[in-house]
Amino acid sequence: MRNSTKNPMTSKSPRNIGERATELYDGAQSRPNKASNSRARVSSASKLTPKALAIHEAGHAVAAIEGEEACGFHGDPIELSHVTIAEKGNAAGFCKVHVPYMTRDTTKWRLIVALSGPEAQTQIARRKFGIECWDDVKSAEEILGEFEEWHFEKGMNKYFNFDLEVELARHREFAKLFVRRHREVIKALAEVLLIKKTLRASEVRKTVKPLLKREMSKRDLRDWQKAECMGTGAL
Repeated sequence: MRNSTKNPMTSKSPRNIGERATELYDGAQSRPNKASNSRARVSSASKLTPKALAIHEAGHAVAAIEGEEACGFHGDPIELSHVTIAEKGNAAGFCKVHVPYMTRDTTKWRLIVALSGPEAQTQIARRKFGIECWDDVKSAEEILGEFEEWHFEKGMNKYFNFDLEVELARHREFAKLFVRRHREVIKALAEVLLIKKTLRASEVRKTVKPLLKREMSKRDLRDWQKAECMGTGAL
């Protein structure tokens, strides 16, 4: 895991975390966004309240920021473009993530990003697993389908079996654990989204990074390792 740093979440109540997030957002510096080729979307057919929608999209965005650091450590690029709860076309909200090429690490985090929105919606917003969540699951299935093709092209099927259903269930567990661990951070970002509606990547980073937990609790580490063991080794 990463080096330990002072954890701002240990000394702040949820309300104070939200106030801190707004304060951090006010000082955010924007930068131009790169093109995006991955989208997690909430359909306009959704019956979500604005708060529930913000929590859903914040789940995607916080996972994307964690994925940037996790993948960047290994030199594999994944980058958040922006997140919005402003309705556009048939989308009530979406989170764009730029991934120029496929690796095991970027695929893992694309899946966690896609599935963290539904988990935030059900765990934090306490809303049922609706059509917008199934859209995200479908996106995850498409990501796994792309990985399966890549897996065979690279000849890795000689060494590892690949089971799409097993990997989907496994990464839903990862997303569930991610949301449980960063619950207050997701709620804090959702508060900012409700004010601003659209946040660029630099604004999300400025808000989220100081609040992220840098170490796993024993319980989180145990459950994460348990989810790791669910796979076949292909991903």
